[in-house]
Amino acid sequence: MARFKLSTSHIVINSDSSCMGSEAVHRIQYKLNHLSETVFPLLKDASIPIRDTNIVEDSEVKVNGSNAEVTSISSKNLFMQKKENSCNSDSNSHFIIGPIHQATTLLTYHIRPKKKLDISNGLVLHPETYLKECYEKENFENTLLSFKAKLQAPLQEDQNCGNISENYPTIVFLGTGSCIPNKTRNISGILINISDTKTLLMDCGEGTYGQLVRLFGFDESEKILQKLSAVYISHLHADHHTGFIRLLLARKKSFHQAGLQKVPKLYLLAPPKIMTYLASYNANFESIVHDFTIIHNQRLCSDDFKLDQAMYNEICSCLDMKRIDMTYVIHCPNSFGVAWSHKDGWKLVYSGDTMPCKGLVNIGKNCDVLIHEATMEDELEEDARLKTHCTTSQAIQVGRDMNARYILLTHFSQRYAKVPLLKELPAQVGIAFDNMKICFKDLPTLHHMYEALVAMFAEDYDDMLEKTAKRAARERLRHLGNPKSKQETLVNQARVEEKVK
Repeated sequence: MARFKLSTSHIVINSDSSCMGSEAVHRIQYKLNHLSETVFPLLKDASIPIRDTNIVEDSEVKVNGSNAEVTSISSKNLFMQKKENSCNSDSNSHFIIGPIHQATTLLTYHIRPKKKLDISNGLVLHPETYLKECYEKENFENTLLSFKAKLQAPLQEDQNCGNISENYPTIVFLGTGSCIPNKTRNISGILINISDTKTLLMDCGEGTYGQLVRLFGFDESEKILQKLSAVYISHLHADHHTGFIRLLLARKKSFHQAGLQKVPKLYLLAPPKIMTYLASYNANFESIVHDFTIIHNQRLCSDDFKLDQAMYNEICSCLDMKRIDMTYVIHCPNSFGVAWSHKDGWKLVYSGDTMPCKGLVNIGKNCDVLIHEATMEDELEEDARLKTHCTTSQAIQVGRDMNARYILLTHFSQRYAKVPLLKELPAQVGIAFDNMKICFKDLPTLHHMYEALVAMFAEDYDDMLEKTAKRAARERLRHLGNPKSKQETLVNQARVEEKVK
């Protein structure tokens, strides 16, 4: 840097440039946090400053409770600080460097007509504005008061929760959307805090590590990764597994930064063909295959158990589980559902992606929580069949068939990014959101949130209703004007049946 002229500006892009780059994610979380501070905690990604309405100056914002300049880094101060920390007696180590600027999201450097650093478009959070947007909705305030009143009502104590800790397990949704991410819902990733020393991750879509950092902050994320004992991959569609390598590398780094060079191996429970992808990365980029032990999912299928008993006992012990049961589900080849039965008595079932599946019902009998995909609204049942997914009502019925105490719906099509369309929401059913943390004690109250969510995101909800009505009208016209439509439907049904076989 010293070899350039003093008039040269240096823009530094490195690990200190930590902004996650999305105001929209924070906007949604501030709104949801207004419903419940425990279920929807504020994000600990502190890289975007918060605008304090009491401060008039444009150059100052509030970051983590303290005022901080939103100006470029002073080259003299940065240079002197680094020199004080690292200089030695060698006079050649003293350099004179031009202006230095730490890169941030939307930082602009103008070259003409005059060289200038521009931070006017930089990201700033406005919490009061976000909440004001909620109260501008017609029915939001009354709906919110009604929801808060329901939360204050005494809950009937669940006798089945006697052996379950108040804080564990904790279910943390890192991604609740399907196929591709958007600013409201990332793709699949569910963190289960089993105890204060052990965690489990179910599915790991791209961006899962970023979601972890956004929700918990860097320091807490490193602690979580050090407690991570196993990752379960339900199937090999990209939205369920392509975040695994990034997570694995971050986990290794967290141990190294803690001064531990020997990293404990992670259990990877996944379809065997994932090794083609992981081995290719290992051969062409960097070594990773020694950082995990893979267990093929089909070896844990309850109706065809093939895993070595000693290995099975070791995995169960590592996760404090009494049983781990898997089954094939109806989606792409080698798709699995799983049931985790903990030694303290609770049982949690995860569907992965699937149509309604008897195998899942069988392994999930009498579970405490079923986390089930609900990709489509009920009016798109035929589309759900063609794509081997579930509608919301189908997912709820699967939970009833297995006598699940509570059902959490997830993996929504991105057309329902804010709120899914539901004809009704039974008392034992909750809607999953990104950055949502749930203990068992929260489960009885989740269904009360739906009306408040509809009021909060009223414009999006009304748009979905309008699109649904237009689509239904087009379908009616298509059937009236095309005698072949019935035949096409029968052909599509035959294709689905063949896929299921």
